Amino acid sequence: MKRFVPLLAFLSLAALVGCGGSKPEIPPVKPEPPKTVESDSSTGSDKTVGKAAVVTPEIAEPKESTPKAPTGPKSQSNQVSEDLRTLAARLVNKSPQGAWRINEAAALELEKLGDGAQRDLVSLLEDPRPDVRRGAAYYLLANFNPDSEQQVAGYTGLLDDTEPFLRSLGLQAVRKMTKADQAAAVPRLAKMLAAKQEPSDENRAALARLLGSFQEDAAPALEAFTSGAKEDESPKVRGAYLVAISQIASPANAIPAYRQGLSDPDASVRLVAAARLRQLGKDA
Repeated sequence: MKRFVPLLAFLSLAALVGCGGSKPEIPPVKPEPPKTVESDSSTGSDKTVGKAAVVTPEIAEPKESTPKAPTGPKSQSNQVSEDLRTLAARLVNKSPQGAWRINEAAALELEKLGDGAQRDLVSLLEDPRPDVRRGAAYYLLANFNPDSEQQVAGYTGLLDDTEPFLRSLGLQAVRKMTKADQAAAVPRLAKMLAAKQEPSDENRAALARLLGSFQEDAAPALEAFTSGAKEDESPKVRGAYLVAISQIASPANAIPAYRQGLSDPDASVRLVAAARLRQLGKDA
């Protein structure tokens, strides 16, 4: 009986393996080393090199993306801009007495549109339509920001506007600008001293007071003041120019204009010239 023991043991082991017992481990397959593609500059073709380093990401060039066509939101933005122009044109009304004033209903509509719409008004200072420029300029002037380059440029541009009211708004904005921006605007303001450039007597007189407050910074306008004090058709403006000269020019440069003023046909202008000479005292 002993001779059958090994045979029985072998049969038992075979049955155990067939029923899901432990399997022998299979050695993992080793991956092939990566191949590097090098460009042959002489032929413009690629060639394969054996076990070289992997190609670096910098070699691959990004693919150009096709620009996307305008989508819905951009068209909607254009529509809002047109709506804002229409609203800006309604922001100010003229009273029966001829004075401009804010249209409260339109201003309330603008406030409901949010801060973004109010900021967009700045671009309308250069709008082709005068009613749009007028509404934007009048509304923004109350909260003029002298640190905003766009606002400074927009209101400075109004100094050349064809509408007297808009030019007056530009003058009011200049009063709120920094000293540097005021000095930069002097050459343009000096052109407005001529009646041909600025037909409004009120604007020319206001401009004289404004430039006079700049003192020596307004020196580039002195020549225009001197000729205007002699030739301007309005005695109110001629007198204002003499006052401005006293604030800008040295006594030696101011005396010729005062002497001319003493022979002015209007008594009010002669009084201004005499008063300025009297202030100079011995310097006169």
